[in-house]
Amino acid sequence: MFFAALLISALDCEFGDVYGIMLEKKEPKKSMKRIISFYQNLKIRNKIILCFFLVIIVSFLTIGVLYSVSFQNAMTELANDSTGVIIDQANREVEKQIIDIERLMDILSYDAHVKMFTNQSESKTPDDLYLTRLNICNKLDKYKSTYPEITGIAIVARDGSYISNEMFKPQKSNLSREDWYTACMTTKDKYVLTVNPVSRNLTYYETISADEILSISKAILDENGAAVGVMIVDINLASIEHILDKVTIGKKGFVVIMDDSENFIYAPVNSVSPRIRSAWFNNDEGTFEKIILDDKYQFIYTSSKEFGWKTIGVFSLASTLIQVSETRVTLIMILCVAGIFALIMGVAFSTSIVNPILKLERLMTTAQDGNLNARFHARYNDEIGSLGRTFNAMLDRIQTLIDQVLYEQKKKRYAEINALQAQIKPHFLYNTFDTIHWLAKKYKADDIVYIVQCLTRLFRIGLSNGREIITLKDEALHAECYLNIQRIRYEDILDFEINISDELKTLYVHKLILQPLVENALYHGIKATLKKGKITIDAKVEDESILITVCDNGAGISNEKVSQINTMFELGNNQGLGYGMFNVDQRIKISYGSEYGLKVSSKEGEGTAVVIRYPIVTDLKQENSSIISVIGHESHKNRR
Repeated sequence: MFFAALLISALDCEFGDVYGIMLEKKEPKKSMKRIISFYQNLKIRNKIILCFFLVIIVSFLTIGVLYSVSFQNAMTELANDSTGVIIDQANREVEKQIIDIERLMDILSYDAHVKMFTNQSESKTPDDLYLTRLNICNKLDKYKSTYPEITGIAIVARDGSYISNEMFKPQKSNLSREDWYTACMTTKDKYVLTVNPVSRNLTYYETISADEILSISKAILDENGAAVGVMIVDINLASIEHILDKVTIGKKGFVVIMDDSENFIYAPVNSVSPRIRSAWFNNDEGTFEKIILDDKYQFIYTSSKEFGWKTIGVFSLASTLIQVSETRVTLIMILCVAGIFALIMGVAFSTSIVNPILKLERLMTTAQDGNLNARFHARYNDEIGSLGRTFNAMLDRIQTLIDQVLYEQKKKRYAEINALQAQIKPHFLYNTFDTIHWLAKKYKADDIVYIVQCLTRLFRIGLSNGREIITLKDEALHAECYLNIQRIRYEDILDFEINISDELKTLYVHKLILQPLVENALYHGIKATLKKGKITIDAKVEDESILITVCDNGAGISNEKVSQINTMFELGNNQGLGYGMFNVDQRIKISYGSEYGLKVSSKEGEGTAVVIRYPIVTDLKQENSSIISVIGHESHKNRR
């Protein structure tokens, strides 16, 4: 939340809008579109800061999560490894103590007085028995004083008689019938460990509870390997506790030693130990987790190769991972400090980028207001410096074009003056034609009258008061006048027909687009055959364009030449194949675009057809706007 507040402040509160968008309960697609639209409309500075913020958040979250998980796994693995080492060491220490007792038992088993006591085949006098018992008791005292962990030692013969300084038989039953005795006589070479020997017919003169001792018993063998008795040694579990109490696993961990019958050789007093079951430990060693009393505990255990018991290390994962939580808090604090520093650096970085752009924007606004003397002075050769230099070059170019336009305007004024002066000549020409016309009428020269009338119309439409755009009606009339004059001259070979509907005649076209085509049809088509031919002019609307066709039934053109002419139209490169048609095509394309213009089709010996594709123009305003649009489009293509 702190980062969000800092970001909103850095973005001049614009980011608060997207927060409101996210809270709205609308369709996810619409909300996403609004968020994208919001981002696209942000200022560059705020976009950079927002991107910095997102990069910081994503990076820090990734680092935090990965570090937390890896550190937690490392700590768990380290705790498991250290616990494994600890329980191995504790197991060896306990085993060492038991092995020392077993060595003592082996030494006593080979003692001569012990063998004499357990060998019932030999006859013994009461004095011998007394001395034997006395020697054995002295040795038992000696060993007990040497090994303080021993609480008592007893030697039992096959007839049930026994020797012990600390223990006695409270009941009259024969000791040779005890379970522990028969187990030792059966196994012979193996040691038998008994935890909490409450049912044993041996007790202490002192007050010693059965749950305080661990009993180790083994058969005594003669020279032939036959079992002749059993030696039993009791170890005070306090000595094992003394060893295991020094073992610490984490802050609240502990060690348990358990046999296969769920008897604890050692277990600290707590609420977890009684709930541990031997069925959980099926292998010689392993690691697993268990939930006990709503807390997750880690169990790591190993087996004693000598005695088969399980030494178990138990510790709470929650208490073990406290350090992970503390480290996580520290990491969050470090990331917050680093995030604040990175965000400040992002603001400074965005400012260093945006300030030159804002400066360039102000200069562009100044230039837009008409001050073309504004210039961007770049100190660096980066993209912004290159953009500034391009802006300066653009202003220089605009200034040059303005100067050029002013110069062209001056030339145009001079041309208008010259044109105004030249209008005297057409008026003089009209007056001359009018004089000829009335003289011809006077002398009844009807052919001359007709020719003069056609020629007058031809000049009048051709001049059109200086206009370049006329109606299709006038353009068709111009072509008709031209054909009428030519028919008087070539009346034997020329005939023509003009088929244009009245509604199409109201459309506007460039003037003098039909006369060059009609002239080509006459001189290169019909005249070349030296026999009578016909020129037809048709017009129709197709695909939102008007198609004007000039067709003749003259000599025709070869396919190769037709292809050359059409290629000339497409490339806009005059190859000397017809200046009149090329000029007509270029005038149309320059005004309306490359999709309009001329196309020729012909067949030798049958005739030629030239089709003019022209846009539908219903008034002069549409004509002017179309020309301006095409000019803009062409200039855009040139800039690209």
